[in-house]
Amino acid sequence: MSQVSPNRRVSCTRGSQVGSKCRFSCTIGRKLVGFPNFNCQSTGRWDKTQTPTCRVVSSSTSCRKQATSHNRCCGRTSYSSRFQMCCAGRLRRKSRGVNTCCGTSSIRLATQGCCRNVVFTKSRQGCCRASVFNLSTHQCRRSVLSVRPGGASEEEEEEEGGVGESTQTNQEEEEEEEEEE
Repeated sequence: MSQVSPNRRVSCTRGSQVGSKCRFSCTIGRKLVGFPNFNCQSTGRWDKTQTPTCRVVSSSTSCRKQATSHNRCCGRTSYSSRFQMCCAGRLRRKSRGVNTCCGTSSIRLATQGCCRNVVFTKSRQGCCRASVFNLSTHQCRRSVLSVRPGGASEEEEEEEGGVGESTQTNQEEEEEEEEEE
């Protein structure tokens, strides 16, 4: 079996003779795509017809393609980026308006936000530095979270479960500064 390639190696037990077993491998920094082992059958033909190739290792080429439509990898699983997305190593289905990740979750940007991998509902909650907060009881001005005049106390909000991990985006901070002026 003489399949020469600068990034691919092959070693065979008995050359191209019947009964020979060949194993393909790739140079460092490349990943084998296809079957690595070939056997020379009693007919003198190899048991597989398509030799493997070697691809540069990256987050989008570090798995074996499971379907012809698959063009990306999520960990070791291949997927089609037209219908799915990889959110922190987990596959999530894309749908109308849902095409962004927040940690391991997929979110609908029109109604949901993401603060340090915590999903929140934009109509009821916001984010300020490292906290998701209730918009009706709190406000964030220049990255400082405070209780709105007439808003609930911190104890009441904690009972409602309104505080969590998050970060305010630059755009939200700019909008708040404009409102303040």
